[in-house]
Amino acid sequence: MEEELFGRLERSHTRQVRRHRLLAAASIVLLAGGGVAAVQVANSTAVSHSAYCYATADAGSQSAQVALPVDEVKVDGSSLKHAGISAAANLAVQHCLIVWNSGYFNAGSTSGQTSDPKLQACVRNDQVIAVFPKTVGGSANDFCTNLGMSAP
Repeated sequence: MEEELFGRLERSHTRQVRRHRLLAAASIVLLAGGGVAAVQVANSTAVSHSAYCYATADAGSQSAQVALPVDEVKVDGSSLKHAGISAAANLAVQHCLIVWNSGYFNAGSTSGQTSDPKLQACVRNDQVIAVFPKTVGGSANDFCTNLGMSAP
């Protein structure tokens, strides 16, 4: 009788452990799915409303995020939101030039910046615009491809 009782307890415990593992796995799947959805929402907002300015032609260099007024109405009555990536890239370059001219990337530098850099917009893999100083010649496509990105 004692053996039968211990057998029942063991089977009951095994079922309970399986249920808890299943619940834990389901919770992880749900949380991970929610996290992916949050990242997707954040990325779509970042794609349409911001760009990054970089200190050097390196995606690992110091950067500054700038807002893009995509709802701004242009002279022809359309908005930037409907103008496409090239119009957004041009606006990002203008905003990044302001960041450069403010001395943001030269903070703490004694040399200071003497002239406006030639800036090149690229499109990151997550479709966010990235703007870099372009110190070498060549096409925009080659420049962006060397950074692992595409030209707008």
